[in-house]
Amino acid sequence: MMIEPKVSAKYCGWALGLMSGMSLDGIDAALIRTDGARVLELGPTYFKPFDPMLRENLLSILGAMPDDPHVIPIVREYTQANIEVVQTLLATSGLKPGDITIIGFHGQALWHKSRRVYGVGDTCQVGDASYLARTTGVNVVHQFRLADIAAGGEGAPLVPIYHQTLMEKHPEPVMCINIGGIANITWIGADMMEGGHRDMMAFDVGPGNTLIDQWIMSKLSQPCDKGGALAMKGSVDAPILELLIAQSNFDQPPPKSFDRLNFSISAASSLSAEDGAATLTQLTVEGIVSAAKYVPNIPKTWVLMGGGRHNLAIVRALQTRLTTLAGPEVLVKTAEQMGLRGDFIEAEAFAYLAMRHLNGLPTSFPSTTGVSVPTCGGQLIALAMDS
Repeated sequence: MMIEPKVSAKYCGWALGLMSGMSLDGIDAALIRTDGARVLELGPTYFKPFDPMLRENLLSILGAMPDDPHVIPIVREYTQANIEVVQTLLATSGLKPGDITIIGFHGQALWHKSRRVYGVGDTCQVGDASYLARTTGVNVVHQFRLADIAAGGEGAPLVPIYHQTLMEKHPEPVMCINIGGIANITWIGADMMEGGHRDMMAFDVGPGNTLIDQWIMSKLSQPCDKGGALAMKGSVDAPILELLIAQSNFDQPPPKSFDRLNFSISAASSLSAEDGAATLTQLTVEGIVSAAKYVPNIPKTWVLMGGGRHNLAIVRALQTRLTTLAGPEVLVKTAEQMGLRGDFIEAEAFAYLAMRHLNGLPTSFPSTTGVSVPTCGGQLIALAMDS
């Protein structure tokens, strides 16, 4: 992607995004040149898998409070891993710290409490942004979700405004589906709204990879169902699928957000490894398809992003369900088929959101998180900024 519009924003330059999701597979990093409204250039990317011990440590603190004495050294270890990612990416890109305007640092989510579920929303992403900034020599924006929650939003999803930017050359309605630990959708319409954005709607829909990954770990001691191979050997257990759907709140209207701790594999415990994988895979698909009843129209193009797009069992089952629901003209495509870097969209997004923060642009909207007004999220750790 290479676009060269006239840029009037105060801050425009290279932004580096860091993202580690609920799948806990590692850290994604991406460089983009942006003004927070447009992507001017895509730079290098880098993925660092978590060291097995660090992954185990992070798993052990999910749901914990950030000031727990057990949490603090793990957060420092996690932050150090992010620092190494930044240093490696800069070394391979030929850029120096002074060439980078901002780092967008999502941090590692320990828990996320939906306002709709708990009555009061709350969220916890850990990572020492001050240490990251001091050690790398680059200013950092972090804690992207807190302002949205304080203004009445769910705090998630935050990537939809970047999805819209990615789809600017696709003027027809489109559905972007991010399948990470949690699955969420961004519906983008054809109509332009006040502020120069297309009509859009976004929300979490249910489990993405999280239950499948937990199942595979419990049965095979492997981190994921690679390519959906195990699921494709099994059969969906309809009664257990129905029970799982009932437990998953798919009928809850948006805005809505979820945490991996909101879901459990326990209802599938009696199934074989293959049938459990097939049933939990179908649960992910049913959550995605449930979004169709809440969006203004069903787009003909559904674009898969995130790690779940590599799972052929998900891709095939989703295409089958959408064909049944809306006809054969509705097509499931991968991010790569749309010319996108599917493994790094969220890292790119947090680089983009960090630049939006610097320029005072909103990062969430009433139609994406339920926030009361468009809200600029994030907190800045500034070593030095141009006045």
